[in-house]
Amino acid sequence: MPVPFRQLYRVIYSKETAYPATRSGVVNGYRLLEAGVPYIMTGKLVERVRMVDPNLTAEPVPHKEFTEASKRLLVFFPGGLGDVICLRPCLQKFSSIRDNVEVGVVDTRADEGIIGDLCTLWDYPIREEIADYYDAWVNIAEHDRASVGRELQDSFSEYLGIETPACKPYLPVDPAIERALSGFVRTQNRVNVGVHLHSMSHYRSIPNVVGCLTMMELVERGCDCYLLGSSDQRIVFVDKETRASATPPEHIYQTHTMLEPLEMYIAFLNLMDVVLTADTASLHMAGALGKPCLGVFGLTDGEKRCSYYPTVEYVQGKIDCSPCEKITEEMPCDNRNCLAIAEMNPAYLANKTMEVYERWKMLS
Repeated sequence: MPVPFRQLYRVIYSKETAYPATRSGVVNGYRLLEAGVPYIMTGKLVERVRMVDPNLTAEPVPHKEFTEASKRLLVFFPGGLGDVICLRPCLQKFSSIRDNVEVGVVDTRADEGIIGDLCTLWDYPIREEIADYYDAWVNIAEHDRASVGRELQDSFSEYLGIETPACKPYLPVDPAIERALSGFVRTQNRVNVGVHLHSMSHYRSIPNVVGCLTMMELVERGCDCYLLGSSDQRIVFVDKETRASATPPEHIYQTHTMLEPLEMYIAFLNLMDVVLTADTASLHMAGALGKPCLGVFGLTDGEKRCSYYPTVEYVQGKIDCSPCEKITEEMPCDNRNCLAIAEMNPAYLANKTMEVYERWKMLS
């Protein structure tokens, strides 16, 4: 069966361009793209880079169809980190069916710990001379959020021409990194809760106020809360009287600056007893690690995103427009945050988190 077609482009920059590093673990990391050198990239990226270099040239490249005769397949950019995790079982099944096909993925070398054992990883965008080594190209970067209304693995399997794998995503953990980070877990007689509030898609995030009040509720229930995320997602606590920066309340800990690169985040997440998270990569990582997890959903549909993770449960916003699934367009509302999440009761979120923890503790 032919895989769906999405156009790719041959792009030549008119000047050297600094491209932001993807999931590098460095807040201001950049990769230098050379002028005059052809790169292959997706249409959506072409639109973005024109804002930086309006004189670049971009032309469609002929489609390299993936067929039964293909020996080397290049898969373009699965997307966010959650997408990469869901791609893993699809690559596993693909390799079991087409073990004679060499697979490369144009993504980021930073994802070596997630899918590096199943393919060759190339930084995005890829130079044309490297891309031409492969005799077939599949662009799943622009599946137009085909996973809205269906599971990610269904979308990716369609593009790879296979049936959806029955197994759930699985993440390996580096045991040495986990042992080294175990010293950052403050106490052993309290429930350790990993809390990830922010998503790259702002309207999927748990507002800081809601998240902090929920953590304070969890502390009252005997928990230690560890704020997770990248360095740029660090929360600044302020003294109410002096307005100066302050340390977090007792039993709430910031971990943002020590959990980069990605392998460290995964290892630390595996040390948590339960995870509370927005609809973002940490939800997929917790599910792939088999950790009890509560996902908080507003504009996206928790049922679709959690269905293939046995240990992940979710709460959905209670207002009429949730889920609206407006992932590929500008939000129609003028609110600072998605009201479906912003109006959630912190005590309710804390209780649901503890329910998830107790339920899976009994089963383990």
